[in-house]
Amino acid sequence: MTQIIRYVHITEETCTIEESFVDFIESHEKTGKDLAAEITEKLEKDGLSIFDCRGQGYDNEANMSGKYNGVQAHIHSLNELARLVPCAAHTLNLVGVHAAKVSPLMITFFGKVQAIFNFFSSSTLRWEKLMKTLTISLKGNSDTKWSAKKEAITPLHRQIKEVLQVLESIIHTPKTNAVSV
Repeated sequence: MTQIIRYVHITEETCTIEESFVDFIESHEKTGKDLAAEITEKLEKDGLSIFDCRGQGYDNEANMSGKYNGVQAHIHSLNELARLVPCAAHTLNLVGVHAAKVSPLMITFFGKVQAIFNFFSSSTLRWEKLMKTLTISLKGNSDTKWSAKKEAITPLHRQIKEVLQVLESIIHTPKTNAVSV
């Protein structure tokens, strides 16, 4: 987890909103309750009061932003003024993920990208043959992270000729059942 504090910095001339990185917090907890306890303990350790908190920002996962059992709910139960402001970057990521799920063209496209990855990665022999030819490894697709779609497409786009050559060589290998390719 990353600890970032946003605060109002007031001088005689100006009033600005500042944001400072404080720490990386190593966490092995998964539940909202346990993560909230870790956060409040860390704030106390840093000499900061949860009662001075006026906002919380997390991703959109249930354990963080969940209305009843997420971190934000547990922090809010300690301090009603600590309102949740969902992370805009994570929200925008979800827009991209969901947009790719409603377009038949995108569903088909990303399905084919994943099928190519699955075909090679499900066989150590095929994967080895592919990796001897490529300079950038193929990546699998993710349903929850829009940037993973780009990471899956980029190596394939840059090396499509090489991927097709490996597929051709597999098809023409005598031991290969061409129907499965």
